[in-house]
Amino acid sequence: TFAAGPAQRLAYWRDAAVDPRLIPPGSSLFVPAYCDTPSEGWFVASDTGGAILGPHVDVFRAPPREPWSSQVLRNQRIFVVPPGYERPIRVHCP
Repeated sequence: TFAAGPAQRLAYWRDAAVDPRLIPPGSSLFVPAYCDTPSEGWFVASDTGGAILGPHVDVFRAPPREPWSSQVLRNQRIFVVPPGYERPIRVHCP
């Protein structure tokens, strides 16, 4: 099911859905597991999604070439930079 409310325009490898009770909307997220993607690990918490509950981040990306071939990453460390703060220069991909 989909959450009520207007649809947002999201960009692949830029936007992520989060639980707003844990991560404020508009926060920058650094996910080291995604360093080798076009985002270079950085995303913006710009959606809440209908099924995003608790410590879960859903990255908006193009669908995989083959159905069900995508990887689910669990127990990943992420870094959250609240809205209004700059991304730390020392947090980046190796």
